[in-house]
Amino acid sequence: MKRSVVQAGVWSFFLLLLATGGNAFEWYEHRELSNAALVTAKRFLPQGVISPEMLRQVDARAAGPLTFGDVTVAVDWFQNPEKLIDPATVEHNVAVRRLSLIKKGLAAHHNAAHFQASALTAWQKYHKSAVDLAAEKPRTALLFEAVALHFLQDFFAAGHVVTPRRGMHDAAAGHLHDTFNRKGVSFALSTAQPPEVEAILRNLVEGECLSQEAKDAYESAEGGATSTFYGDTKLSASREQRAFLMVVSTLSVTEVLRASTHTSMPPLQTCFSTRQVTDESHGRLKIEGPDGGIRIADAEAPRVVPDCGETVSWLGRYGTRGDKRLGKLDYDLSGLNVRGVVGVGHRSRDSRVDVEALLLSSTDDPPGALKLRGTDKDYPGTGGLLFTTGPTYSHGTRYNAWGWLGDFTRTTRVDLISIGGRIALRRYGYGPAHPWRADYGLKIGVGYQVVNVVLAVDRMHTVDSTGKFAHDYFGSIGADAAFSASWLRFWRHKRE
Repeated sequence: MKRSVVQAGVWSFFLLLLATGGNAFEWYEHRELSNAALVTAKRFLPQGVISPEMLRQVDARAAGPLTFGDVTVAVDWFQNPEKLIDPATVEHNVAVRRLSLIKKGLAAHHNAAHFQASALTAWQKYHKSAVDLAAEKPRTALLFEAVALHFLQDFFAAGHVVTPRRGMHDAAAGHLHDTFNRKGVSFALSTAQPPEVEAILRNLVEGECLSQEAKDAYESAEGGATSTFYGDTKLSASREQRAFLMVVSTLSVTEVLRASTHTSMPPLQTCFSTRQVTDESHGRLKIEGPDGGIRIADAEAPRVVPDCGETVSWLGRYGTRGDKRLGKLDYDLSGLNVRGVVGVGHRSRDSRVDVEALLLSSTDDPPGALKLRGTDKDYPGTGGLLFTTGPTYSHGTRYNAWGWLGDFTRTTRVDLISIGGRIALRRYGYGPAHPWRADYGLKIGVGYQVVNVVLAVDRMHTVDSTGKFAHDYFGSIGADAAFSASWLRFWRHKRE
């Protein structure tokens, strides 16, 4: 039994490396977008609007061993981005964390702030600090803004607006994030773009940060054509998206640079609304996908609003409300949950080893992610429940058993704890007998979801020393690992 536990631990650690490697994004897009925004904002603004000290800091952060964009990239590696805002320690903290695979994996587990409304709230928090510090501490202000841009750019990656990350199992969130990033979602640019956008696009092209083809694609999309926005590693798949993200990033940086001389400008305003149940009549649910957008607002407008409205003209806005992939109560998933446990019977004192290879099947929204239209009430019955199903094998003291198992897992408010239940139909084999029996049990997972220690109590079956076949209660301990199928594709991507 000890050998089985050790083997399960080794395999779980290996799977953790796979999961963290796929989720600790080091893609070049964040760096490219933020560095382009910094140099373009400087180029775009007239002389005298930026303070001399801020100009020096912009030039210093645009080059060197740790650029403005490098700081934006590094936000993915930290549970707490506050470690990136101190000029005296930021280079050391990034250098150390770059080599820490486990800590980067834990940061991916605690990355709910990078999704949906939380991403906009985080952008607002760090951007406001950057504006407030721009005149007195420009060096620090640029670090705050580099952090802020990470969250703003994340929001306009398709998987981040679709995935209700907070309270959702890591494997389910990973699948939704990666799938929608890869396949993309609908996005529309406003037909009435303000003059600042045209000036920024022109400066992006003149500064060789954006191709003329991307500028032309953006301007063509302004005519009302629907675009497709993708996510991590696929920025090059949509010229309009590349141009749009550079524009909004530049607008955000511009406000910080202008604040260095106490020169204000109309602020950026963002919106987000969750998935909503719009109709429950006739026994069928009608569900709209999440919504989100950004615009240049009035001077005193709030930075983030919870309703995108029907008539407000946004610079750009998602078209996910009518997305058929988001119109069902449950999300379809693909991935794998592997588990190995050893157990001991309460009455028989028999030992057993169970091995399971379960396919991720579906999940529902975590609490708060699905609302009833026209109210602020959560739709009842959703709790981020992950369902997996697949073959199971048991080897006991005097028998073997093959079967099929269904497993339910729910995360809890206690970070390291998940709970669940399972039911299995197994064909037991001992001597000439091969009876079918239903087994069921409860489990507790302790760990970071993608890899856990599992404690369980199951009502299963065994064969006693007299050859009598009967049920028994088994206590077991082991390990499991669950990961999205899309995480395995990270080997294909080349990082710069």
